[in-house]
Amino acid sequence: MPTNAFRKALLVTTLSLAGAFCTVTPAHAEPTAPAEPTESSQLAIMDRELALFAEQAKAQRTALKITGTLSGAALLPAGIVLAQRSDPFAHSSGIGMEIGGAVTLALTLTAWIPSDMERVRGEFESRRASGVETGTLLRDMETRWERAAEAGHTRRIVIGIVDLSLGVAATGAGLFFLLSDPVAKLDRNDQYTLGNSLVGPGVPLMANGIRMLVQDSIEETSWRAYQATKPIPQGSQNTGFSGFGVAPLRGGAAAVATYTF
Repeated sequence: MPTNAFRKALLVTTLSLAGAFCTVTPAHAEPTAPAEPTESSQLAIMDRELALFAEQAKAQRTALKITGTLSGAALLPAGIVLAQRSDPFAHSSGIGMEIGGAVTLALTLTAWIPSDMERVRGEFESRRASGVETGTLLRDMETRWERAAEAGHTRRIVIGIVDLSLGVAATGAGLFFLLSDPVAKLDRNDQYTLGNSLVGPGVPLMANGIRMLVQDSIEETSWRAYQATKPIPQGSQNTGFSGFGVAPLRGGAAAVATYTF
């Protein structure tokens, strides 16, 4: 029969082995923190990201200018021609196309203004060319970039809500006048004209509002992408329960848990 001293020694040995097992098990090992990048290397990353997203912003503006201008150019002249006809339906449809084309062209006007993303890139290049110290340039441009992302988020939410609200209201009211019986003693032709006048601008406003609400601005996307290039600070690494082990003993078992802090 084992002596009490032998049992105690066995218990201590088992607990030590179980604790070591829980601590060094690869499934619970903490990953090695990446080396902190130098200011010069981080500035090079910023330069690359700014150049990439500034080009994307410019391409988006170009696409919006082309599609918006073509749509407006197709709707507006055709609407003017139809509005001059004596046929009531053609006349009312023409007025709706006129207003819809004008609204589409108005929404396209913003594409002719350089985006905030492009302005951030321009500021970066001008400040770097002026010989600003690397660390100062990096910190200042990160602050400028973050503010541009916050402003882009606020701007798109506000514009999206306003455009969507106006678009839904105009489209809904226009469809009501187009599909319902004469309202408030309105002539059927006048009601068609009113309905088309509301649906024409309502649809592009509604579409633009939805796009603004569901699609992040280029400033938001680029800032998140740049943040992903930076290593996670060691102070933000995961802490808490990291392992648990059980070892059988004669007449029972021993359990060991490890906690990282």
